Amino acid sequence: MTTFGKWKLLCGTADFGFRHIQAKHMGEWESLAVIENRNWRDIADMAMTKAHDAPDRQGSHGAGKMRFTGQIYLVNHATGGSSRQLSRP
Repeated sequence: MTTFGKWKLLCGTADFGFRHIQAKHMGEWESLAVIENRNWRDIADMAMTKAHDAPDRQGSHGAGKMRFTGQIYLVNHATGGSSRQLSRP
């Protein structure tokens, strides 16, 4: 379990939580992690922290669920340039 302020990322199942992220979205996070030469969890955690601490948007995601998004910037450490901006999760 990881805590982001009031949020707790539980182990979960294929439908929610860490297991859902790992099963359904790990490939997306891995492709982003390559930019900074980091682990996919580092980038996913960075995005979840941003969405929790300073969301750019938040609102209903249906079925009683809420969605929070926040833009993060990934830096290519080989070139020093900002390689990618994205809004997640």
